[in-house]
Amino acid sequence: MDRETFQPGVLQIKPREIWCSFQPNGSGSPTLYAAGSRGVASVARSSAGKFLITLRDAFSKRGPVSVAIEHASDATDLTTQFAGFGNLGTSTAATITVRVKQGSTSKDLTLASTTWVHVCAHFEDSSEA
Repeated sequence: MDRETFQPGVLQIKPREIWCSFQPNGSGSPTLYAAGSRGVASVARSSAGKFLITLRDAFSKRGPVSVAIEHASDATDLTTQFAGFGNLGTSTAATITVRVKQGSTSKDLTLASTTWVHVCAHFEDSSEA
C-alpha cells in the first residue's frame, strides 16, 4: 500500500469548508444568518425556490456539497437540491446554486422562524494567499 507522508510546509492543498444558513422569504430576498455562516458573502433568490449563494473567495477545485432544510411542519414534504457551482477556476468569487422543491416543483417558502436552508461545501486551492 502506498503511503503519503506530509511534512509541515510541504502540503500545497488548502482545503476549505464553507457553510451558511438562510431563511427563505417567499418571492423576496432571503435572510442570511451571518453569525452562523463562514465564507459566504450573500444569498439571493434567483427564481421560485432557487437561491444563488456567492462566496467570499475564488476557488479552483470543488469538493462535496450538502444541502438540508429545516422546517417545522410535518405536513409539508420538502426537499433540497444542489444545482451547481459557478465561477470555479476564475478570479471571481465562486457561487453555489441550491433549490427547494415540493415534489417536482420548485417552491418558494414564506419567512418563518422555523424554516431554514443549511448548506455546507468543501473546496481546495483558495485564491487567498
